Amino acid sequence: MIVGYYLSLEAPSTTSVAMCIASCILSKKRKLIELDIDAEWQVEGIMDSVHTDNGPDFRTNHISKACLKYGIHWEYRPIGGARFGGHIERMLGIVNLEMHVLDGTTFSNVQQRGTYDSAKQACMTLKELEYYIVYWITKVYHQKKHSALGTSPIVKWEEGVWGTKTTAGTGLKERVSDEDTLFIDFLPEFEATIQRTGVQKDNLFYFADCLRQWVNSIDPEDNNRKRKRKFLFKRDPRDISQIWFYEPYSNTYFKVPTAKREIPPISLFEYKQVQNYLKSERQDVQNQDEIYKAILHLRDQLNQARSLTRKQRRSNQRKKENAKAITQLSEQNQSKKAVVSESLQTSDDLWSTPLTAFDDLR
Repeated sequence: MIVGYYLSLEAPSTTSVAMCIASCILSKKRKLIELDIDAEWQVEGIMDSVHTDNGPDFRTNHISKACLKYGIHWEYRPIGGARFGGHIERMLGIVNLEMHVLDGTTFSNVQQRGTYDSAKQACMTLKELEYYIVYWITKVYHQKKHSALGTSPIVKWEEGVWGTKTTAGTGLKERVSDEDTLFIDFLPEFEATIQRTGVQKDNLFYFADCLRQWVNSIDPEDNNRKRKRKFLFKRDPRDISQIWFYEPYSNTYFKVPTAKREIPPISLFEYKQVQNYLKSERQDVQNQDEIYKAILHLRDQLNQARSLTRKQRRSNQRKKENAKAITQLSEQNQSKKAVVSESLQTSDDLWSTPLTAFDDLR
């Protein structure tokens, strides 16, 4: 049973691990409604433990702290114990096979890809791909009988939760009362001082009233009273137009938007492209107005490219339909020729057949 997922254009990282764990714990109802998928995915609650390999992505402080807060035990598989991950590798293999049939696949390696132009054939947005994956998980993978289970994953899951005639179930796991806080707890974090201009991260400035009392605060552990105090912040890589400030007195998260409010929601992936564009144009990468203009400019270019792509798709579809119609017409003509040929063959046979003698002709 797939209990959660995280889809991103970024390479696997501690961020993707944390976001995936949060997805496993939180209810899927909001996501199903957002994607307009009519399906059941009743998997939520705080798990007892998480089993992983020994990759560096699974060994970070902010994930460990979040798991400790919610009583989740992190268990690493033994060194050299690849066999312990067999069922996960098998599931990922099935997912990869499903993805490789889509237009634009990069295949598993260069040899398999050959001369196939993945970029040219790509036709899905990230949102469309997410819809496809979630639909496949809930409508196909969970419902289909698996040979190793002897039943479907959803039935096996329900047996594990509710029990069977011979075995007791585990029951439902503890649900999270404050989903927003849990989600933020698992977000990537960073520390920063608070200046008059607010908080700076990757050349973006953030400010809100909740920061005012902490501007230029001195680190209480610095006996010389010179070092500025650093505060904890959280950031969602899918939308860095805002961050969350962990207020140390109330132990509460406060949302902090960009100082330039016009900056729209933007992912870290897209923002990196904006920064690269500004560098290539020799613009000031810290100028908030220039950042805003660059976002609009690149999005306008993207919309134009999408428009051309849609036109090309329609053109390709017309070509396919025309080719299909021509093929059908050709097949029909060939069929007609065959009928005519058969008819001519029959006529020739009639005249070539010897006549019977009329012996009793009167």
